Amino acid sequence: MLFKTLTSLGLVALSTQAHIHSHSRRQTTSATDYDYVVVGSGAGGGPLASRLAMAGFKVLLMEAGDDQGESDTYRVPAWQLNAQTDPKMSWDFYVQHYEDWERQAQDTKITWRQSNGELYTGQDPPEGAEPLGLLYPRSGTLGGCGSHNAMVMTYPFESDWEYIQSITGDDSWSPKNMRTYFQKLERNQYAPSSIIGHGFNGWLHTSLTPLTLIVEDQKLLALVLGAAAAMGQVSDDRDCQ
Repeated sequence: MLFKTLTSLGLVALSTQAHIHSHSRRQTTSATDYDYVVVGSGAGGGPLASRLAMAGFKVLLMEAGDDQGESDTYRVPAWQLNAQTDPKMSWDFYVQHYEDWERQAQDTKITWRQSNGELYTGQDPPEGAEPLGLLYPRSGTLGGCGSHNAMVMTYPFESDWEYIQSITGDDSWSPKNMRTYFQKLERNQYAPSSIIGHGFNGWLHTSLTPLTLIVEDQKLLALVLGAAAAMGQVSDDRDCQ
């Protein structure tokens, strides 16, 4: 099926009550026929659009942000926290885990907007502060949230696949079937090849982070020890030698 589109690319400035940052709207209008229109260039949309294009289809990939691929914040995985707060590509959403606000307000990570516009995080907000919820950072740039997740990969729970299977009525979304796709794309570099459920010949490299990285980086080690000491887990520096 061909889509006849008149589009403004790069372009949609999201506006919700919980959305703090908005990207500028840029218009490049054109009328073209496309086989597929993919909205969002994240870990799902990006590869999908690429594979469709490689298969010979004409694809329009729409992304609300721009390309930050040359930015060090984008390119260095360890700068994950910087990437999540970089105004050039950060989308700040706020969520609630509970419908009962009194229960939700017990969370120490609740963020509030003060009357002067500044944000406050904690359980004792100034009078008149508006509750926003828990910060849920998303990334508005080419690559989507893959640009600020520190290259961490988490496999979905089986219940996630079961939920999609249930609402679509499509058994191809079953956990067992979806696992076969993961095995095709994974190139596991940390488990024995006899392990069931993992792949070893795909394109997606998976490995474990060496704990020695913390020891080799003195500044990072100092931060870890400081955090442990603050929690009462380290009583003396000599305990860590």
